[in-house]
Amino acid sequence: ALDGTDFSLSSNRRQALASWMTAPENPYFAKATVNRYWGHFLGRGFVDPVDDFRETNPPVLPQLLEQLAEDFEAHNYDLKHLIRTICATKVYQLGSGPAKGADADNKLWARYRLKPMGPEVLMDSLVTATKMEKLLERVAGVNVDQIKIAMQRQFQFLFEVDEEFDQKDFEGTIPQALLLLNGTVVNRTISAIPGTALGEVLAMQGSDAAKIESLYLRTLSRKPTANEQKIWSNFISSRLTAASTSGPTPEPGRLRPRDMIAMRRGGGGPDPLAGAGGRLGLAAVTPQTQAYEDLFWALLNSSEFVFNH
Repeated sequence: ALDGTDFSLSSNRRQALASWMTAPENPYFAKATVNRYWGHFLGRGFVDPVDDFRETNPPVLPQLLEQLAEDFEAHNYDLKHLIRTICATKVYQLGSGPAKGADADNKLWARYRLKPMGPEVLMDSLVTATKMEKLLERVAGVNVDQIKIAMQRQFQFLFEVDEEFDQKDFEGTIPQALLLLNGTVVNRTISAIPGTALGEVLAMQGSDAAKIESLYLRTLSRKPTANEQKIWSNFISSRLTAASTSGPTPEPGRLRPRDMIAMRRGGGGPDPLAGAGGRLGLAAVTPQTQAYEDLFWALLNSSEFVFNH
């Protein structure tokens, strides 16, 4: 071990290693764990890179690291307690905008570092916001679990990040952007299919303002501001006005251009939902559904949805 402890004579080396790691006299484990979780939630650890504990790489705010490590140890290395403690701090709850009256010496955590959601969290958020579960059940039937696994692999491949290194600024990639902007994972699930999120919103009784508020709550977990409400209400009404003066409306049941593209790709493409257009029972294309699909698409592709804080 790092301190010279010899495990070669132990009857169970794995158990002996675990006991040594979590022993109160071990100065490494608690600090290393706290540092890694602090870095995960706040974008940078006290020690950076998170696994580079050495005398020539001293931690930032060593007293705080020590206090958190002692608390973690006192609670029997309870990871849930550690997560609750970090998430309850003021520094975690700061906004990502420019800090007002910030300490000039605190350049690391004066504001929250924008951090994109991990692939699993992003996938789960899309499923929840769009009610994709219903869609997958209709498309895949008994194979729904296999479809979910394929979709998760796709997101993990494109969005997995290396947390060993401090990332000063978010650096997205073109494939990541295209998956959200053009991929049928998003574009298919924002369609106004009965049982999906948008289908339920459009079936609501009430004004456009109520429907817009419902979509905001589903995606951003907040109500739209007065200005946002005005912008989107005008957007929807202008689309309806333009449609009424531009000639005949599309035929009921007619496929949207994005549906036709997905069908041409075929089911064997990289998108697990590709080729499913004929089985979804798509709603009639109307100016209203198109306007609300565009609104839903914009919310799901907004930085507020994709990023923490």
